[in-house]
Amino acid sequence: MPSEPLTPREREVARRLVMGETNAQIGASLYMSEAAVKKHVNAMLSKYGLRNRTQLAARLLEKGAERLGH
Repeated sequence: MPSEPLTPREREVARRLVMGETNAQIGASLYMSEAAVKKHVNAMLSKYGLRNRTQLAARLLEKGAERLGH
């Protein structure tokens, strides 16, 4: 569990991150700069205490499966 809840924008970025999109792709689809995407990814890394986006994607997928009861 993150130290604080994800913001709505972080959740939007997270959905696309777990689908394997790059920062550029996420930014284009959400109408934001790559720098803004990086900011949100870094905030999520900090909240979960992780080091990289691969760990973050795995953690987000794990949390999604927990919500589905898997």
